[in-house]
Amino acid sequence: MRNAAAVSGQLSLFTNQSRGHQMSDDLPPIRNKLIFYNAPGHAWLRVPMKDIRTLGLDQGAISPFSYIKHGYAYLECDQDYETYLAARKAQGYEDPDITDRMVKSFNRNSPTFSRKLRDRFLEAQS
Repeated sequence: MRNAAAVSGQLSLFTNQSRGHQMSDDLPPIRNKLIFYNAPGHAWLRVPMKDIRTLGLDQGAISPFSYIKHGYAYLECDQDYETYLAARKAQGYEDPDITDRMVKSFNRNSPTFSRKLRDRFLEAQS
């Protein structure tokens, strides 16, 4: 399991006011059980794209080093993983329950989290 509290330095990036949410039980639901895929040389956190939008991370906060596949964002471990956890915490969500999963390889031929692809995916989900 990973400790989400280690990313508290980025909390000021995201405020509840920017998304119009109060820190209360009225927050929109997001997934609390996530998988962190470890492949040789790198790792990614799998997060539903719906949750990316709920947290306001669909506005360019995710780098092109992350991927989109089958309704999920695979957030790379160096920056986007921490950005996601900081946004959750800043908006009043609990730390997620993250399970590490070792994999032999990760398909890096999946579409990257570019603005054009992200916007097209999010339009299709609306």
